[in-house]
Amino acid sequence: MQRPFPAGTAMSKLCIKAYALADYDESSYIGQIYLSINPSSFDISYKVKSTEELSTAASSADGKAEAAKEAVGNSPEYMIPEIKFSNILVDATGAYHQGSQQDKVLLQNKDNKPSVAPYIKALKALIYDYHDWANGPAYLKLEWGEILPSNDSRQDASAHTFNCIISSMDINYSLFSFEGLPIRAELSLSFWGRSPFRQQQNWDQSAVRQELVKYEYHDIQQGDNLGKISMRYFGSLAFYLLLAQYNGLSSLYELPVGRRLLIPPKRVLLNWAKSRRQKRRLGRKLRKTAREAAKERLRREMAAAMRRVNRRIL
Repeated sequence: MQRPFPAGTAMSKLCIKAYALADYDESSYIGQIYLSINPSSFDISYKVKSTEELSTAASSADGKAEAAKEAVGNSPEYMIPEIKFSNILVDATGAYHQGSQQDKVLLQNKDNKPSVAPYIKALKALIYDYHDWANGPAYLKLEWGEILPSNDSRQDASAHTFNCIISSMDINYSLFSFEGLPIRAELSLSFWGRSPFRQQQNWDQSAVRQELVKYEYHDIQQGDNLGKISMRYFGSLAFYLLLAQYNGLSSLYELPVGRRLLIPPKRVLLNWAKSRRQKRRLGRKLRKTAREAAKERLRREMAAAMRRVNRRIL
């Protein structure tokens, strides 16, 4: 058991980032969410299975023990580590300080009444729900101070990130308002990590994922245009703008010759566009909330100044 507040370490809120592909490239980034209140503790489980255990499991599937032993090899298998966060409190009563704009927006419903339901819905949609572009739940990256075990063997990876997928999500609603809205809940989240040993053996999940959802590449040639590329891969001109945005092109007309474009399946491109619109709407809502908060703060300051002036006059 590790405690999340070791001496001398400044902790921020635990951040969960979601990606469509297991290579965790920024082009497949979906979105992120912070835990409203950090977990009180968490467990890390490391397991190693012997060659005999693995060969027994393999032989039980096809009945060929010798062939299974040869397939497994003579080295132990390091199983994927698992992290479980317990007692994650989500509170909309106001008893706990909610400092971020995310907390203020997601801890109230559309009628601006306190509720944890929007936050839990957003969290579940990001980390648990089935995504067409990922053929399952999204690939996740956990970032939290300097205490998470790093399991990313890439040279440019952060030293304290945990690459994983969700394995379980338990929700316990413990307090309700007079109107029947849930205003407090406790969560338990478990994540299966990606084994660094498998990564060192060039175990490429992204290649498997790309084969499943049929990603393609297109190298831009002289005379290419986005309309022609859209027609070739999607059978319609309607996707040329989304294709440019998906690949981060700065111009719709001057295409850099030799540039490689990632061509996702049609449903992946449409879901990406939908997610992008949702993030923009959330951003506008956050900015609106910030402006309203600034106006309210200015109104209070002006009222306080007027009271001081009136006291001096009297």
